[in-house]
Amino acid sequence: MLITRRRLIGTAVAAVGTRWLVPQALAQTLAAAAKLSAQDSLWDVRRFGATGDGKTLDTSAVQAAIDACHLAGGGSVHFTTGCTFLIGTIYLKDHVELYVEPNSTILGSSNLGDYGNDVGLNPFFPETIDPCLIYAKNCVDIRLGGDGTIIGYSADRFTAPAGADDRARKQRPMLIRFESCSQISVVDLTLRRCGSWCLHLKKSQDITLHNVHIHNEKQDGFDLESCQNVTISDCHLLECGDDAIAITTSARDQPSKNISITNCLMHSRWSAIRFGPLSKGDFEDITVSNCVFYDCNGGGIKLGMFEGAEIRNCLFDNIVMDQVIAPITMFVATWPDIGSTAATPPMMPPGRIHNLQFSGIRAIAKQQPPNAHPDGNDGLFFHGHPQGLIENILLRDVSITLSGGGTAAQAARREIVDMDQIDYRKDGYWTDHKTTWGVPPAYGLYARHIKGLTMENVRFELREPDARPAVFFSDCEKTRVSDLSASSDPAEAAFITARNCVGLRLTDVTPQPKTEVLLRLEGVKSYGVVLSGNDPRGFGKPFVCVDGASEAEILTR
Repeated sequence: MLITRRRLIGTAVAAVGTRWLVPQALAQTLAAAAKLSAQDSLWDVRRFGATGDGKTLDTSAVQAAIDACHLAGGGSVHFTTGCTFLIGTIYLKDHVELYVEPNSTILGSSNLGDYGNDVGLNPFFPETIDPCLIYAKNCVDIRLGGDGTIIGYSADRFTAPAGADDRARKQRPMLIRFESCSQISVVDLTLRRCGSWCLHLKKSQDITLHNVHIHNEKQDGFDLESCQNVTISDCHLLECGDDAIAITTSARDQPSKNISITNCLMHSRWSAIRFGPLSKGDFEDITVSNCVFYDCNGGGIKLGMFEGAEIRNCLFDNIVMDQVIAPITMFVATWPDIGSTAATPPMMPPGRIHNLQFSGIRAIAKQQPPNAHPDGNDGLFFHGHPQGLIENILLRDVSITLSGGGTAAQAARREIVDMDQIDYRKDGYWTDHKTTWGVPPAYGLYARHIKGLTMENVRFELREPDARPAVFFSDCEKTRVSDLSASSDPAEAAFITARNCVGLRLTDVTPQPKTEVLLRLEGVKSYGVVLSGNDPRGFGKPFVCVDGASEAEILTR
């Protein structure tokens, strides 16, 4: 579209009555438009009165530039090289790009009074992270680009206006929130020092995040809430104070779907990739590939279904983890309605996790002793629910180096609470961080309520001796293990323990070094076990049966 002064002024005047154009902004828009030539296609915020000195509040001028660009049919709003533009909340519009030029900075105000109260709520009420610096709702074709930087705030803390209530005083603004938008692009930017989350995309679709560098020691990097058709590529999510990438769902009919994450580098105080715990809708058709995670203290890949929906058809491939605690965890649990403002939120039903594949995983766990938190251990922890199984999981070509240090007493633990017996009010907050279960009775993998788990070419290596078995299956069905090689204690523990399991098949399983017992089978509900192709030089006995398990239920070949 050809942009002329007549078209721009005419469009602006016609829009006086619309809800988004206030008189002051309209006056600035008209004044700036009068100075533009017919060939102008870029919208420099300084033409609208922005100073760019990093001290003067430029919110109104920047908003005027956005409004003018939008009214003219769209374009690129530029933030000039060498300038720092101090702003409070600004509102992006259809077909508008914010282009932050190299060596240019958008800086968020540290005064909470400069932030709008019409930017929606965060989905984890009562957390105080509602405001945001850059907001859009119901917009199409919006972009953030350039090689510049957006910084959330400069002071040590945010200052609330006089008379603010307790909740308002505690608010920590997000950097960016786009809600119910489509055709979103964020590329080539550096995002730093956010008050809380860095980029919150809510109920939006057709999203591209590319070559974004995040340094956010406060909280999350990317938060995708009920979003579809998302590509995240070549991003560096560094120094995230919480999850690097969190994917959630807040409505049953609005899934997180068709999401590709590739070629990314992630460093997090907590998880690199997290699904949930907000999980009212499905998570489906999601891939994570060719990524590196390092120094993640609360999980590499953490998947949690807490609110009755499903996680399904997801692929995790070619991932390197270095100094990561809890490389992979999966949970099906129940939880009170997350984000509810009710005094007593209703309990949500158990959901389901199924059809997931993990392949080409190389992980070196951070050195530490065994821990009672599932996301504080360096092994794999998969726990379904008696009414919500984890089904059809494939681990292929997985190699993990673990700390070790487990004791015979920990290996003997059997009074382990089941998921439907958990009191959500005790032993920590989120289920994946509770101490309810205690130290797991296996160092490599603890799996419970899993149907259709397949392990192919899996390696567990220990730095220090561990008296626990490499793997513990409990209440599992149709488990297939082939080409498993793992460190073992030759005297203290069986290599694999299975309790009340049906349809277990072990093939080409190799303890390192030789162990006394290959399989310890427990419980009267265990049957249909096949041991096939296992080199007898690796163990003294192929199996022992205890606690009601029957030798008649084991077939050896």
